Amino acid sequence: MVFSKVHCIFEQSGTFKKAFEELGYNATDYDIEKTENTDVVTDLFKQIFLASQEKKSEVFDNINPDDLVLAFFPCTYFSDQSQLLSRGDSYGQKEWSTEKKLKHSIDLMNNRSKFYTYLCSLCLIAIKKGFKLVIENPYGKVNFLKHFFPIKPEIIIYNRKKLGDGYKKPTQFFFINCKPAFNLQNEYVENKKQKQTVEDSRGINRSIISPDFAKNFIKTFIIE
Repeated sequence: MVFSKVHCIFEQSGTFKKAFEELGYNATDYDIEKTENTDVVTDLFKQIFLASQEKKSEVFDNINPDDLVLAFFPCTYFSDQSQLLSRGDSYGQKEWSTEKKLKHSIDLMNNRSKFYTYLCSLCLIAIKKGFKLVIENPYGKVNFLKHFFPIKPEIIIYNRKKLGDGYKKPTQFFFINCKPAFNLQNEYVENKKQKQTVEDSRGINRSIISPDFAKNFIKTFIIE
């Protein structure tokens, strides 16, 4: 894959941005809240909406066809856990009445529809503007995107620890306007320690990917 600049969106940790910079690429980090790693603070959902309506967008107006966008799109309403909550089958819902479960399911489905629209709109923006887009999201047995998203993942990593991460969490990557590279690497050191770091932002749980995983992933699947 050949590109001139990298735009990391929804990545609060800055892990991939730093990995790209270490490999010599110009990378910018965008997020909805300010951290020490965020270069541009903006409402990314509003920016997606504006760009999808062909209106002025401070983010997408500055992304060119020869750029790469790496999106860590929030997975709250697509995960396996979300499906359990929708059905009222989560452990914490055991004592809930049927009425409470139904009302909660309505709220979840409405929110899922909203975020799914944002996700599809992001893909449509990339297709129209022609930039390369890679979307990261968790993978699971009843994952919503696995069953309903028209774009199939190019890469599914069932055990992130094998690429140096501290957490096994299965992860999928969707590629729009590009294809992954498959470079053989020999220096992987599997992370044997089960360690999960989670940040919570506006109700979004974000499992932080390790720097080793980010660098290994980029060298294997992104750069030629």
